[in-house]
Amino acid sequence: RYHYHFRLKDCLRNGEEMEEEKIPKEALYEHIKEQLLNGTVSVDLSDKNGATKSNSKHKTTFRVTCDRIGGPHAWQAPDVEYEIGGAIAEVMEPLGWKPKMEDYDVCIRADVVGDLVVLG
Repeated sequence: RYHYHFRLKDCLRNGEEMEEEKIPKEALYEHIKEQLLNGTVSVDLSDKNGATKSNSKHKTTFRVTCDRIGGPHAWQAPDVEYEIGGAIAEVMEPLGWKPKMEDYDVCIRADVVGDLVVLG
């Protein structure tokens, strides 16, 4: 699977009600972290032949890039990059993943279109 998508309201917990334009950026962090930990979101570094591009001697570097269309939202595109990148870095650190803004191995797109977030 090469992408994961969710509605901003999916970031709310326990039946919480909130207008989408007021959902805090930290909710994105918590949602992505939870999805990574429970396996809903995974990262596949294999090429088209199934060979893994990463090995235990190589630390994988990544960055998150965001475009945001529509809204209003309580945050800007750099906030999305920071929050989602932070969640990925925290969960993937034991596997050697490190954020790196230039000369990175993997670019993760996090596009926000209205109330829909698409990761890929």
